[in-house]
Amino acid sequence: MIKRALKATLRNLATFSTSFSRTYYEDTGNYEYHQKLISMGYYFNERGILRSVKDNSPYKFTGDESAYESLCHAVTSFIQEVMIKDYNMIKADSIFLSNDFYSNGLKALVLIQGTGKVRPGVWSRYCCINESLEIGSMIPYIAHGKRLEHSAIILNPNNEYRSENQRPIFSMSDHCNSAWSKYIVKCPAKELFIVAHSAGGYCAYNLLKNSGEHFTNRVSAIALTDAMFGTCLLYTSDAADDMQCVDLGGRR
Repeated sequence: MIKRALKATLRNLATFSTSFSRTYYEDTGNYEYHQKLISMGYYFNERGILRSVKDNSPYKFTGDESAYESLCHAVTSFIQEVMIKDYNMIKADSIFLSNDFYSNGLKALVLIQGTGKVRPGVWSRYCCINESLEIGSMIPYIAHGKRLEHSAIILNPNNEYRSENQRPIFSMSDHCNSAWSKYIVKCPAKELFIVAHSAGGYCAYNLLKNSGEHFTNRVSAIALTDAMFGTCLLYTSDAADDMQCVDLGGRR
């Protein structure tokens, strides 16, 4: 049954993934967090590529981890600002919903990032900073989904719920299962399309296990990027360095 479902997934996904067009960012220069980036010496050009304000050169890591983390925070905040202002997304608790999530009865995107320091809107901090927003952010998926009249929900499995001993209270899968029952079950879309990166694939697998027929009856396609959909999932820092697209922390 799973093999048949995966074959159907690939066929359905083809209608979504084959006609991406580039997203442009000409009108974001006055956004609060773009101004924050400029104050830090960087800006995103119209193609979403990070450049130095001083000489238009690419970003170069200087060895200052604190400065890098500050840059990552500003980049993430800018991406989320674009999601809200340009794509009318709404922040609900720690996740993001399109403004038609509860009214669009056709199709909906469910986006799940990998583990680490990435937050909603970001697949990889490294790629956003060293490649482009086209590669490292979820904005192209949101934009393309909007063109196809898909609603969208972006989960936040890395949301930090901490107990007194600093151990996570909820796992990534716990977060996704909770979001499924709190938000996705109430979404009227007849078809759901899941895109899951890295450890997000394991979250999608657990949604299948825990949601049963409600999952199989509504999910038309699952796209996995550098992820596994099954009972065994291993990630190593070496693999992350090789792929340069998995954000496990540090400068990725």
